[in-house]
Amino acid sequence: MMGNDEQQLVSEVPQMSESADNTNAGQPDDAGRKPRKRTSKQARTEEPAPRKIKRHTAAERAEKLQRIEEALANGGVSLKAAVEAVGVSDQTYYQWKRADKPADVAPTSTASPSSAPAAPPSLGNELAELIKLEEENQRLRQLLGEKLRAENAELRRRLEMN
Repeated sequence: MMGNDEQQLVSEVPQMSESADNTNAGQPDDAGRKPRKRTSKQARTEEPAPRKIKRHTAAERAEKLQRIEEALANGGVSLKAAVEAVGVSDQTYYQWKRADKPADVAPTSTASPSSAPAAPPSLGNELAELIKLEEENQRLRQLLGEKLRAENAELRRRLEMN
């Protein structure tokens, strides 16, 4: 005698084989059902739509940068969320910040704070400054070379003594 559980298992086996026969015969299992919606995994495997390139005016950039800065200052919002809320990528944000930086940062000078601000350097002054820096760079390279040669000679002497 079979128990109820065993009878149930035996009765299910032919049903499974029948459904397997139906799929082999080309008849869909879900005849009459609505098609399934895409799962998030299926949606992720598709290629994203190409982004449209948008050129922002200087005023739009300044306004969006300010909105991002305000969102970050208020707290509770990550940079990524603040940037997405404005509608730009985080890379664009960093590029805008880098381009905006020289205007925000005051030039550093060795003069006393009470002196008048220096006039912007002219092309001739920039060239003279560049030449001066190149000469200093060459002098420092020579000093470093001399120091390294002396250190190398000292190490060779010590190794021969041991």
